[in-house]
Amino acid sequence: MAEQPTNRYLAYFREQVESAPGLGPNDMRARIDTILALVRKHLSDGGYPADVVSGEMALAEDAAQVLRGDIAKSQSADQAAADSPAKSASAPVQALANAKPLQRAFLATRHGKISAGIAVLALLAYMVPLALFFGESKARRAPHVPANGEMAIEISMAAVDLAKDTATINIQPDAGIGMGDDGQLLSDLTLEVDAGNGVQSYTFKAKIPLSPWTLTLPLEDGDILDYPFDRHSLAVDLSASENGRKIAVSTYPRLAAHGYRFTQTEAAAGESFHAEFLIAHSSTIIFIALLTTLSLMMVTFAALAVAYQVVKGRRKADFSMMTWVGALLFVIPSVRSSLPGSVPAGALIDFAIFFWLQALTAFATAALVYAWLRQKP
Repeated sequence: MAEQPTNRYLAYFREQVESAPGLGPNDMRARIDTILALVRKHLSDGGYPADVVSGEMALAEDAAQVLRGDIAKSQSADQAAADSPAKSASAPVQALANAKPLQRAFLATRHGKISAGIAVLALLAYMVPLALFFGESKARRAPHVPANGEMAIEISMAAVDLAKDTATINIQPDAGIGMGDDGQLLSDLTLEVDAGNGVQSYTFKAKIPLSPWTLTLPLEDGDILDYPFDRHSLAVDLSASENGRKIAVSTYPRLAAHGYRFTQTEAAAGESFHAEFLIAHSSTIIFIALLTTLSLMMVTFAALAVAYQVVKGRRKADFSMMTWVGALLFVIPSVRSSLPGSVPAGALIDFAIFFWLQALTAFATAALVYAWLRQKP
């Protein structure tokens, strides 16, 4: 630590601090403050002139400040040696804290607000299908409690062939009268199902693990060409008998094929239990189909914007532009065919969007070729 010969208080202060070894930095600072207070009291009580007291106190303050600086330097060196990994790890955090005012200033600008809006929309686009997917998964597994004296029949949709207007379903007794605590039937149960294509029957044996009865049934209405908003219905009349005695039943949907909603819309008890089910694309599939379509529309309009700028002479025609735009002619049909649960060409979505996207892309390609041909070699 550097000495200051002109300051006679410095050696005195240092001697007083070092006379009490083992003090920490805070204790050393407190001792310096105490010594400084004693010097002030001694000068005040000594009856010295004010200018002398002021000058002496200035020297004492300077000496105290030098010692405080030495203590701070020593403490910083010790801390750096002990916490160098922690400081290195906290550097990004400190940089982020320093950047916060700049971020707030940027978000206050027009471009910052637009960027923030785009970021929020992107986050929503990512989160919405996940939320829809988990919501639909939970809904398909809702429990069902039958009424007293009633057998609950679980109906699941295993597959659907909209081109043939058929749905494959699994039917299985689930709970209620005639079911043991082990999930097995107490006696044989015969089910009869009529979905408009004739009565079909099946007997579930007692005292053995149950396995579903698989049926392929016709759909009543709905048009596959309305994709992705097509809705189809399935109606069944179901009756059950146990040892020749009819028992009351009720149905409920359990599971649906991936990408579809399977919900019961009507139920009426009578001579046989009548139930109607709705089959439609799930909200997740609809969202992904619309998002994919919107993405293709944006790319197509971008190609049109490039072609417009080139034809107007504001941009120079480049062969790579024609390659990029021309490739869209093959990308659009490929993406259209890969839409989840999509149907063959000729659906409503084709006449409303995809055929026009194909035509606009071809127009943009032709415009770029025309502008390129007009350019001088």
